[in-house]
Amino acid sequence: MPTTLIEPAAVAAHLADPDWAIVDCRFELALPEWGALAWAAGHIPNALYAHLDRDLSGPRTLSRAVIRLPAIAALQPPPSGAGG
Repeated sequence: MPTTLIEPAAVAAHLADPDWAIVDCRFELALPEWGALAWAAGHIPNALYAHLDRDLSGPRTLSRAVIRLPAIAALQPPPSGAGG
């Protein structure tokens, strides 16, 4: 069951705050493009989308086929307004 990390009122209070970034990370392992499609259908104003496989995972190898966090240096915000 989905849960939120922050209360909606707290997000609403910071929608125009340049120090805040709202990133939608919805993902379904069985349907990898579902999250990007859901983001495109509707999201919090100004929220970006980060795709688990493309944006939030390190490279997969034969010995590491599971999802891994990328190196910190590899994490970069997507272009403004970009979605997965």
